[in-house]
Amino acid sequence: MSVIASVLGVLVLPANAAESPALTEEELVAQAEYVAQSFAIIGMGMSDLPEVDVDSDLLWNLAQDATARLGQEGSPAKDSALADSYPCNSTDRFIHARTVAAANKLRDSDAKSIDAETVYMYLSHYVDVPSSYRKLACEANDEEPYYANWITNDDRNVYDSFLRVSDYSDAPRAVSSAISGIDGALEAGDTVTGVYKRLADNDVAGSLYNALSTGSLVSDTLQASVLNDIRVSLSDIAGDANLENEDAHDVVDRLVDRLSAKTYYNRSTALNVVCVTLSFLASGGSLLEIGLGVLQLNLLFDSGIAQTAAVAAMISSLSGRTSGRLMRAWEA
Repeated sequence: MSVIASVLGVLVLPANAAESPALTEEELVAQAEYVAQSFAIIGMGMSDLPEVDVDSDLLWNLAQDATARLGQEGSPAKDSALADSYPCNSTDRFIHARTVAAANKLRDSDAKSIDAETVYMYLSHYVDVPSSYRKLACEANDEEPYYANWITNDDRNVYDSFLRVSDYSDAPRAVSSAISGIDGALEAGDTVTGVYKRLADNDVAGSLYNALSTGSLVSDTLQASVLNDIRVSLSDIAGDANLENEDAHDVVDRLVDRLSAKTYYNRSTALNVVCVTLSFLASGGSLLEIGLGVLQLNLLFDSGIAQTAAVAAMISSLSGRTSGRLMRAWEA
């Protein structure tokens, strides 16, 4: 049993917890994407995030207590189903686009902000290419034949036009929020990274997504119930005037027990819902914003698969723009 060390409910984890591998960007982004997908199914968003007039450390302590129970209360094994069938999945596409955008900013004086460049690199690698080139590894289009790493202002102009006509003009803003959230999470202290690491190790958000999309919570009625349950839990925390004086373990017990009493949850699913709810609240919505940024770019990928008129028009000028990219690559 975990030991509660203070009136604020600071959780003392087992000694070997500090020896576990560090949280990776891929793990964080994947869980955030599952959260965004799950919330999209039930109709929940940033507007559902309540204001809580307590120190954020207290909220993270609650999330820490909840996630420390994972694997000890019958949590299901990893069984997520969001990853697409391509060698480079949606999480890895986002990470690769961000990585090459950052590298390009160091060598290209014409490069714009990191969020804009990430969107441009995503387009150059995974949308602005013939369909057969979208099904390859993440880095397959970095160099020849399309030199996606070496975009020019001609590409940026074409991409800006595509984003406007396709109603994706908000993509850079969404990506900016995602990048800020990722950097903040990875640079946070052990409590925060530990929460996210345990979410990833137990695939908590992936399991919730599966339950909502294909499993035990798939019906409209049950999805509406989950939405209400999360809102009630958020209100419980936000409206608890005595929260600072309560034991974190007792607060989490209250949240989990209330959900476990409902016939459509088993205890592990109830715990998963509480873990996601508390992580969403403690992060100030940042966990959801990371996922929304990834999903926004994935919509661009899906538009390429659909071969919409706007994508076809963009690709029609690809061969002419590739020559400019080739010149940049040669001059590097």
